[in-house]
Parts: sequence; C-alpha cells; structure tokens
Amino acid sequence: MLSDLNQEQLIALAHLLAGIFILYNLFNIIFILFGEYLINYFKLEDKFPKLALFIRLRKKLQRYYLIFIILMMISILLLMIYTNFLILFYSL
Repeated sequence: MLSDLNQEQLIALAHLLAGIFILYNLFNIIFILFGEYLINYFKLEDKFPKLALFIRLRKKLQRYYLIFIILMMISILLLMIYTNFLILFYSL
C-alpha cells in the first residue's frame, strides 16, 4: 500500500503519524502528572510504608521518562517544522 502512494501522500501520512505520536505522548504526560497528584492526595507513602520504596523509585523513573518524552516530542516537532518548510519552499 505504501508503494502506491506518491511523495506528497507519504509526507501527509508521516505528518499524521507524528501528530498521533505527539497526542499519545501528551496523554502519557497527563497520566504521569495525575498519578503523582493521586499519590500525594491520598498520601500513599504514609499509609503504606512497605510500598514507599516503590513509590520513590516510581517518582525517580517517571522523572526520567518525562524528560525522555519531552525530548522526543521536541525532536518530532522540529522534524515536522523542517519538513513543512521544505514543502513550502520547494512548492513555490
């Protein structure tokens, strides 16, 4: 199916997939922040001291995961901007 598409259709498909990727990562960021809010709201570290180690580990790993997601989103957005500029200037 991909071999039947012309270059503009391939670029449109890549643009669509990049938009879906960014939307997926935005939902991940929302869930990370909401999960952190719920842990703090219900004071799960205080109520379950045996789980406190895992909650602290989760916080540390999610910080790195959040940084990784943001860097991936920035790189995809920069690639989309670059592709759009190429399309704009070569179509003139």
